Amino acid sequence: MDLHRICFVVPPSLIVMLQMVGVLGLVLSRCLPSHRWGVRGRRLLVLAMIGLGLAGVVHGQHRSGEALFAGATMAFLMVGMISGTTPVRNTLTTPRAGSAEPVTAV
Repeated sequence: MDLHRICFVVPPSLIVMLQMVGVLGLVLSRCLPSHRWGVRGRRLLVLAMIGLGLAGVVHGQHRSGEALFAGATMAFLMVGMISGTTPVRNTLTTPRAGSAEPVTAV
């Protein structure tokens, strides 16, 4: 298959859409970490990262400028994913007063 046809299969507007989905996922996952929307945001973020990676590969083979935009967005999203503090669930067990069964702290 010709590389020109592949770039038409992955239009630049798809990269822009994946960028918006990634930023939306990042905002949801960072602002609502323990809510169900936070879980959905993390899934959107992973989906956008995979899509941007594939789109960047396709456009990078064609030496297109859109590959740079896809890669820069992936770098921005990665920094957003790993920076800051996120509450971590405590999985230690603590005994309840007057009970022989340990209770998982949440």
